[in-house]
Amino acid sequence: MTDLITVDLCKTSDYNSVWENCLDFINTQCKTDKLYENYRNLNPNDFISLPVAILNDEIIAFSGAEIKPKLWGPFISRISSKFWLHPKVRTKSFTKFNPNRNVWYNSKYLIPYQLAEIKRLEIPHVFISRQGKYQKSFQQYISLVNTNNNVNFEILKNKYNVCGSQVNTPECYQTIAMYSFETNLYETTLAEETLLTL
Repeated sequence: MTDLITVDLCKTSDYNSVWENCLDFINTQCKTDKLYENYRNLNPNDFISLPVAILNDEIIAFSGAEIKPKLWGPFISRISSKFWLHPKVRTKSFTKFNPNRNVWYNSKYLIPYQLAEIKRLEIPHVFISRQGKYQKSFQQYISLVNTNNNVNFEILKNKYNVCGSQVNTPECYQTIAMYSFETNLYETTLAEETLLTL
């Protein structure tokens, strides 16, 4: 993986053309992706951290950290948001969580940038959310995040509305994994210090 480059697009404009090429690829070649609309026309300015993994002048993975005080409150950030993998590096089924694999682009290469920025901004709490019923794969993924970043995200038993109190559609209620730099009383913290609701 010596040719892999990782940069945070919120910190540099040196790779803007590579980013634009990635968006063009998504807009023209990834229309069958069920999350296609999530990736179209993303703007690094909407994130506090948007690291990308680049191989041979092509982005093969990206995800970001967001703060949305009006939706979640000022004391929590979401990471691994808009996570995308280039189709040529995607792995199907649970083989993608095999511990013998030596490449986990998001948990190993991208999330460290996001956690570092959140810590720099002194935001005490972090969450990762997952839409749908992929509980087992989410557990496997969170395990990789914890292992590769020396953190302890915990998947909470209830689903939370990540869209804000004014939106109440089913897709807004997502499974949450939370980590805090200050406490391990996660559900109490969500209730008392954030706007995320059951």
